[in-house]
Amino acid sequence: MQKALKFLVTFGAVMCVTVLLTVLPLLSQGHTSEEMTKAAWEPFNNNNHKSAVEKAQECIYEFEGAAKRQQADLVRNKEPLPPTGKVDPNVKRQILDRGVLNDVGTCLWIKGRSAEYLFQKSKEKDTSSRDLAIAAYQEACGLTYARTWDPKGWFWSPAEAASDGLARLHSQCP
Repeated sequence: MQKALKFLVTFGAVMCVTVLLTVLPLLSQGHTSEEMTKAAWEPFNNNNHKSAVEKAQECIYEFEGAAKRQQADLVRNKEPLPPTGKVDPNVKRQILDRGVLNDVGTCLWIKGRSAEYLFQKSKEKDTSSRDLAIAAYQEACGLTYARTWDPKGWFWSPAEAASDGLARLHSQCP
């Protein structure tokens, strides 16, 4: 009995160490929402929409809670919605300071637009891609304070762009 107990304890300890050695490197990677958003843009810009959906979902999964809390705080404090288009440097800094909110809004749009592309390209009009696009777009509609920086020098609203996507799919923001 004692040998069996000793074996179980040793085996359990070895398994815990094995799991920790496997999981800790993944946890310590510490990817930021900005890094994860860039990782979603890459396949999107290369028309690899399946991979773009997956990469965007990773950011959404990791940071959506924080983004929704930030959105709720801004609504509760009755902050004015940030502008779109070109803005002065002070306003740009304020918008960029909402990084997690911006990144999750952007990734929801990337996920929705990529799923919409997959739906359009499917020969049999796979409705699961359409449903995925609608769900992502509807989530993006709720992040009205999120803004996406265009490298050409201006901001756009992923919530507004998601509303346009929903219209293309004959749906609307909740």
